[in-house]
Amino acid sequence: MSHHTHSAFGVLFAVITIKVITSFDLYNNFLGEYLLIIYQTNKISLYSGAILGALIPDIDHINSHIANKFKPLSWFIKLLGIKHRGITHSLLGLILFSLLVKKLFYLDWISQGWYYSLILGYISHLIADMFNSTGLPILFPLKYRFKFGFNITTGSWQENLFFSIVIACLFILLFQKPIHSILL
Repeated sequence: MSHHTHSAFGVLFAVITIKVITSFDLYNNFLGEYLLIIYQTNKISLYSGAILGALIPDIDHINSHIANKFKPLSWFIKLLGIKHRGITHSLLGLILFSLLVKKLFYLDWISQGWYYSLILGYISHLIADMFNSTGLPILFPLKYRFKFGFNITTGSWQENLFFSIVIACLFILLFQKPIHSILL
């Protein structure tokens, strides 16, 4: 998928996360501390982090938008033999990215809100790419690829339709009342 679609889906995933947290009062449960941090994060920071996180897995594709912004890093990844939709598109890649970003948090280079928003974005990328016909090696290094059964390829009319649906969902979710206020 294109960087536009991944960016929009990353924001949608963050919006849905916030809606679910607030609608069901989830920040008072066993995950409360983490969810409360996401909930209290400035929304511009949350959505910006989600966009960046949604683009990061494609650093392994030399022609991707994020790779063009960080050419030396992308070239280094290619020198390591990392192929597109390999380790960076797996749970192992998510864990390694999470550890790297956590280190940035411990060094005070990013806030805890940014940490969680980057992770949300990364997860959104993996979900979105499972709509692709090739699927993802979620359990890398196992070769089996997981997919949702759709055949959305980059630049296709299916991707344009998917992007339009994501944007429509964003508008609906951003301008609707919270579920609990509708139920009262």
